[in-house]
Amino acid sequence: MKQPSPRYAVYYVPERDSLLERLGSPLLGRDIYTGGFLMRPGLGGVSPDEQFLLTHDAGRYGLHATLKPPFFLKPGVSEEKLIQAAERFTRERRPYPLPVLGVDRIGSFFALTMHPQTEAEMEDAEKARLMAREAVQFFDNFRAHPSDEELDRRRKKGLTSLQEKYLLMWGHPYVFDEFRFHITLMDAPQDPAPAVLLQTNLQRYMAPALEDNRMEAIFICRSDSEGDFTVLHRSGFRTGFYSSRVASRSAFA
Repeated sequence: MKQPSPRYAVYYVPERDSLLERLGSPLLGRDIYTGGFLMRPGLGGVSPDEQFLLTHDAGRYGLHATLKPPFFLKPGVSEEKLIQAAERFTRERRPYPLPVLGVDRIGSFFALTMHPQTEAEMEDAEKARLMAREAVQFFDNFRAHPSDEELDRRRKKGLTSLQEKYLLMWGHPYVFDEFRFHITLMDAPQDPAPAVLLQTNLQRYMAPALEDNRMEAIFICRSDSEGDFTVLHRSGFRTGFYSSRVASRSAFA
């Protein structure tokens, strides 16, 4: 049986062993660097079974913020060329701090979003949004046009005319003006009271990791035969950090 073609994405991934990674990855139950499963921490307000269900979808994609949404490579484009492009994209960039993060509800899920408090943090938030815009454009030559099935799937949630335009032009409806930098944590319960309690508990659990985060690299991530994404390549900004394919957890120790 033929294996499905992998999808690729350009993500911001919290650096290995940062507080954000050490708290966020177990919450999702999966290590985006290795694909390994992790023991989920207990959260008040939900049972272990409920927590598993609420984090299952987020865990498949791993702890990340999307810069260029997932896509299939178009014919004639290789994985190596995509990695080389990532190195070009980061060559003249330098790290910058991310604003303070906070847990917010976005539609049907909870995510970490930027909460800039100062003018400097507002500038850094704009840098992150601008880089996502640039990534969507820069890597688009590698993207195969989505199938009718994928287009229909995107449309099921209902799209505005602008989102439909972005879907047709860029393969995803939530880019450019529709983009919001976020790190998905889990789905939200349908009942309002448990959802409010869970958001409070998520904020408390993630509190140690909400400050002092930096954008130091972009990550090329690839899906496996089950559709789960793992890091393929880290392309660091100009700081002396190395770039390499990821083989194990110790690669970034």
